[in-house]
Amino acid sequence: VAFGRDGHFAGIGLAVEIGRKGADWEGAMLELRNIIGAGLMATEAIPCVFGILAATPGDPMSAIKMGVNIGDDTDTVATMVGAVAGALYGMGNIPD
Repeated sequence: VAFGRDGHFAGIGLAVEIGRKGADWEGAMLELRNIIGAGLMATEAIPCVFGILAATPGDPMSAIKMGVNIGDDTDTVATMVGAVAGALYGMGNIPD
């Protein structure tokens, strides 16, 4: 679990930083899983979702695919990624 200088949980910011740093798709996924985690606990699942979205900008299907393949609690993470991606990009950008 990562904490910022003020002692508050900094997981989302760190996850987004990992996602944005330009690693390849699999590299970003592995780094998110290894550093942030992809478990059921909110301190892992929620930051992981935002890290995945940062790693796959504008591509909701790649984001969902990463959520499915990241390991650990994949059904929770992928479902949350799909929900946030739908809200962010519009359901019209997610095929039936």
